[in-house]
Amino acid sequence: MMTESLRDQLIGAWKLVSHVERPVDGGADRYPMGEHPQGIILYTPDGYMSAQLMTPGRPAFASGDWFDATDEEVRAEAPARSTHSSSPPHIRCAPAA
Repeated sequence: MMTESLRDQLIGAWKLVSHVERPVDGGADRYPMGEHPQGIILYTPDGYMSAQLMTPGRPAFASGDWFDATDEEVRAEAPARSTHSSSPPHIRCAPAA
């Protein structure tokens, strides 16, 4: 029986449960998207990845519509609180010891 590769094990949809930055110098943990971020990442069998991550509780745009948001609203909220990416993944595994 063959063991599945890491790539095969990752295929599917995954829910973000945390996003913590732990400094190597022992400093305090950072939570760049808050302590309860939301997100999903997808890995497809043909080698692509898509991720959508966001900080929950973002205030709504005054108009209620992203396309009608003011320049100030977009500059203040959108880039700082969400990220989206799609690309072929590059997964490197250390050889077993």
